[in-house]
Amino acid sequence: MRSPRPRKSRQSAEKYGRFGEFAAAILLTLSGYQVLEWRKKTFMGELDLVARRGNFLVFVEVKVRKTLDEAQFAISVSQQKRIIKAASLYCHKRHWTQNFTWRYDVVAIAPWRFPRHIIDAFRPIN
Repeated sequence: MRSPRPRKSRQSAEKYGRFGEFAAAILLTLSGYQVLEWRKKTFMGELDLVARRGNFLVFVEVKVRKTLDEAQFAISVSQQKRIIKAASLYCHKRHWTQNFTWRYDVVAIAPWRFPRHIIDAFRPIN
């Protein structure tokens, strides 16, 4: 029988993930981005942050790990595909997004380190 409460490690991961998204949103805002959505759920998956800056609509994946390098490289190809599909679905339902250039960024976060914003971290594979 399954436990009714999530495990402590899952709760902890959720807490750090929310903190990471908050820190990423602050970093992006201070860098001139306008954060449009937080934790936007779509049929294809969740988008951590959706932001815009100039003519760019940016889908930001936030990763929190022990080191910045671990966080930066924590996105698998299957996760990239899921993010791209979720972004496409997000934009399909919002016609105003068609005037923007879409981009996929990563914000890597590690304890006691300044967050690392990786611009154009991955692209759709045709």
